[in-house]
Amino acid sequence: MLDLCPDRFWLITPRLLLTEMSAASRRRTRQEETILTAGWLAAVVQRAKTIPDLDVAIGRRPRAPRDVDFYLDEMKVVLPGTTMEEWAARVREARQQQDALRRVSANAI
Repeated sequence: MLDLCPDRFWLITPRLLLTEMSAASRRRTRQEETILTAGWLAAVVQRAKTIPDLDVAIGRRPRAPRDVDFYLDEMKVVLPGTTMEEWAARVREARQQQDALRRVSANAI
């Protein structure tokens, strides 16, 4: 199924139509493979004496734990050193400026 609205059909070129048809075909094939894989896995798990771990069953490799300190150190280098008080002052100033602009635009109407 192409799932292409009639308006789009009449607006696109024949080459784009072929591209969309090819993409729809690949999408349908991928959906069918997913459904068949799920059914096959369900049948295998029903017959298994022990249920395998999901990561093993779908072939997912275990991820290495992330080094959070590494990312934090990088962020410290990139971001400016700002204290909470400085940040709060910036936020207050920005809000005051927004309020002033709103008042000016409201008076202009």
